[in-house]
Amino acid sequence: MKTLIDTFFNYFWLYYAISFFYCVYKLNKSDKNRSVDGIIGTTPGFNLMISAMLGYVLMPVDLLVSLVFSIKRGFKVRKMNKLNS
Repeated sequence: MKTLIDTFFNYFWLYYAISFFYCVYKLNKSDKNRSVDGIIGTTPGFNLMISAMLGYVLMPVDLLVSLVFSIKRGFKVRKMNKLNS
């Protein structure tokens, strides 16, 4: 029988893996936009280490900042629609 600690431990590693892959995806996406001559980045190994160490913190922060910006953009669009009508 699984205990609560085992379940929490499994969910933690699942969250850690998802956040790591999310951060690696975002870093690769941003590095491709900034790359010169097809080089991935200046220090791809350092990017992976930071993603491994801080991915579980960076993912929720990135998602919340994206959410705030999209809500802010929505309010701007609503305000512009009110002014135009």
